[in-house]
Amino acid sequence: MLKKKISADLSKPHRRYDSELEYIPTQFICEFIKHLTGADGIKFSSSLDSEKGNNIVLFATDKVKCISVEGIRINQVKINSKAI
Repeated sequence: MLKKKISADLSKPHRRYDSELEYIPTQFICEFIKHLTGADGIKFSSSLDSEKGNNIVLFATDKVKCISVEGIRINQVKINSKAI
């Protein structure tokens, strides 16, 4: 239950006109998880596609290695708005 609430909070979209202060709670949660659990990163649901999409935050970038890069051209974006 708590994990879902934290994921939901991290998934809230921030807009460019939002105050930087609005990021503090999620930054605090990430730092708390990092130091309390020793986790190398966290994964949470995407705000754009919460059923299939995920976001990943890496705390220990020295423990990962990029093995490939793929360029993708995006020609159109359609976002179904949801009530928040």
